[in-house]
Amino acid sequence: VDGSNEEEEEGEGTVLLKSNEWEDWQDNTAHEPIFCLFCKTLEVTFSAAVHHMAVAHGFDLPAICSGLQLDHYSQVKLVNYIRRQMFCHSCIHCSSHFESTNELLAHMTLCGHFKLPLNSSTWNNPQYLFPTYENDALLCFLDMDSTEGNADCAEGDV
Repeated sequence: VDGSNEEEEEGEGTVLLKSNEWEDWQDNTAHEPIFCLFCKTLEVTFSAAVHHMAVAHGFDLPAICSGLQLDHYSQVKLVNYIRRQMFCHSCIHCSSHFESTNELLAHMTLCGHFKLPLNSSTWNNPQYLFPTYENDALLCFLDMDSTEGNADCAEGDV
């Protein structure tokens, strides 16, 4: 093998690459903006997104995940539950439904409902393993310490 990416024929229409296929691959997820779980704020790093949610909404995602000792899949379910509730204009804590995101945020602020429901089975459900939004960059940074900032998604999966 000479290190080139020349194709090699094998059998009926099968094409193999001689060298490392992943050599030129780059992860673009680290450059995707991260949307706040609750509002339309976009941040360029995981740290900035976590900081925004803690300051603006009193919701410390890493502390919650750590305090509940959530594994990666439970963290994914939690984020997707919150995304889904917000999309449907339903409170993440009491499930009250509202006509708009602004009405929902006003309710959550007034009632202090930027917190999880008392019964974890509400969000810890297999249906929330599927993302609410395609290419949700926040999901790539779960399991990461917030001080790691904008590291590649692959590094967060280690």
